[in-house]
Amino acid sequence: VISCIFHIAHDLDEPWPLEIEDHDGKVHAVNMEPGDMVMYESAKQFHARMTPMRGRHYGSLFIHYYPAHNWNWTMWDVH
Repeated sequence: VISCIFHIAHDLDEPWPLEIEDHDGKVHAVNMEPGDMVMYESAKQFHARMTPMRGRHYGSLFIHYYPAHNWNWTMWDVH
């Protein structure tokens, strides 16, 4: 599954990073600005915001994709 976050706008007092684990187990903190887009393998890689949001609002659009036909893979099929 491929996911995409398109960041629209925010009003924050401090950065609110999205943390995404890569295939080597390293975690990357991503601070998004309006207009930024991040794509990642959401079904296989750990991803989260580990800190509370400090601010007034944060708006993003989330898109998730997986093949519609004959998609029955497990995480073990794609390693």
